[in-house]
Amino acid sequence: LGNFLNVAFQKDIETGKPVLLYDFALIVAPMMILGSTFGILANKVLASILIIAALSYLVQDAVRKLYKKAITAYAKENEELANPLLQDETKSPQKDIELSELKRKSVNDEVNMTPELQEIIHQEREPLPRKKIIFLLSIIGWIILISLLRGTEKFDSLLGIEYCSGSYWLFYLLGPAGCFLFYLKGVQMIKNAETIKTKYNYEEVNSYTLRENDIQNVSKLGLYGGVLSSILGGGGGMILGPPMLAMGIGAQSMSATAGLFTTLTSFGNLIQAFLLGGFTVSEFLFFFLVSSGGAYALSNRISYLVKKYKRPSILLFIITGMMAFTIIVLPIFTIYKVYSDPAQMLKFHSLCSK
Repeated sequence: LGNFLNVAFQKDIETGKPVLLYDFALIVAPMMILGSTFGILANKVLASILIIAALSYLVQDAVRKLYKKAITAYAKENEELANPLLQDETKSPQKDIELSELKRKSVNDEVNMTPELQEIIHQEREPLPRKKIIFLLSIIGWIILISLLRGTEKFDSLLGIEYCSGSYWLFYLLGPAGCFLFYLKGVQMIKNAETIKTKYNYEEVNSYTLRENDIQNVSKLGLYGGVLSSILGGGGGMILGPPMLAMGIGAQSMSATAGLFTTLTSFGNLIQAFLLGGFTVSEFLFFFLVSSGGAYALSNRISYLVKKYKRPSILLFIITGMMAFTIIVLPIFTIYKVYSDPAQMLKFHSLCSK
C-alpha cells in the first residue's frame, strides 16, 4: 500500500500514461486472487519448514534473474549517457512529456476521434481510472462477501453454514468461480478497447499493448503467482517481477504494477487469513503501520534517486540487494525456529482442524 500510494500518480515519461499498467491488473488480479484461494488451503496444511524452503528457492531464483536484468540495464544506461546522440541533455522530464504529447497528436491528426475512442484514451491516461479501480475493488469485495457468508473455523457463517460441511466447500468454490468471471470481464474490456483503436487506426508511440498471446501468458502467470504467493505468505511481486521484465516492461512500471498486484492480493489474503484466525488485530495494526510507512518512505526515496540520476537500474539493484539479504536471513530464522519450536516447523496440519 505504501508503494502504491507513492507511484499511483507518477507518469511514464515516454507515453504520458500512468506508470501503473492497469490493463495488466485487469487480467492478473482476478487470476491471482483465484489462485490464492487454493494456495491459502495449502499454506494451512503444509509444514512450515517446507514453506520456508520453497520461499528460499523462489527468492534465490528471483535474485539471480533480477541481477542479470540490472546488469544489462546498467550497461545500456552507460551507453546512452556516454553517447550524446542517444540523449538530449537539454530535455527535462516535463519536456519529454510534451514531446510525447506531440508524437501522439501527429497520429491523432489522422484519426477520427469519436466519443468512444476519446473515452478509451482518457481512461488510459487517467492516474486513477475510475472504471478500472472499481473493477479491481469489486473483486476484493466479492472475496470478502463469500468469506463472510461461508464462515471459517474461527468466524461463524452469516448464513449459519457449518464449518467444513458440504455447503461450506460449495461457498468456498464460489469465490474462485466469481474471480474467473471477473477475469473474463477484464479480458473483454481490454479486447474491446483494442478493437476500437484498430477500428480507427489509432496507434501510440512507445506504448505497451497486450496482444492475444500476451493475455494468455499473463493469465497463466497471474494464476501461478496467486497460488505461490498465498502458500508462501507473500504478495506476488517477486514472482511476477522477473517475468514482467522479460516481457520488455521497464523497471519502474514493473515495480509499480507488481506493487499494485501485491496490494490487491495481499488484502484479499489478509481478510481470509484473519477470518481463519491466522493473526490478531494488534498484530495486524503493528505490521500494517511498520510495513506501509516503511514502504512509502523507501519507495519515495528510490523514485527520487531514479529520476535524479536517470537510472532505472538503481531500482533493480536495490530490489536485488534486499532480496539477497532475505536469502541470508531465512536459513538463520529456520534453524532458530526448528530448535525453539520443532513441532510448529515440522508438523503437517489437517484442513478442517479447529
